[in-house]
Amino acid sequence: MKNKINLIINENKAEINFAEEIQNSLLFSLLNTENVDKNVQFEINRTKNDIHILEGLIKMIEQLDKSIEIVRSSENTTESIEKLTKELNISEKQAENFLKIELSTIDKIDYSKLKNNLIKYVDFLETLTNN
Repeated sequence: MKNKINLIINENKAEINFAEEIQNSLLFSLLNTENVDKNVQFEINRTKNDIHILEGLIKMIEQLDKSIEIVRSSENTTESIEKLTKELNISEKQAENFLKIELSTIDKIDYSKLKNNLIKYVDFLETLTNN
């Protein structure tokens, strides 16, 4: 099962939907399995991936005009990814994720909520790695 970051569009704003109970439910399920180490490592890897994607999204939103200009000036998706990675110093995975978001929703993303969610993921990762 692939983990993905869901973008929820409300009437006038977009927000990243990260379940608040994710820490408790995941830790509970991890501790109630026979294969705790394997499950913990899976969650650590998944959380690291989510952090990586969020960091890229934050970087591109901080430079939104430049990000959009790069995409519009590119002839295709491959060129967009190449230019985004080079000019914004992001990974291909981060660029691909950005390109999946519809332009009409980008300006509705709550930047402060995005930053707060990044902090929550980092805290969760620390919880996983310290236990």
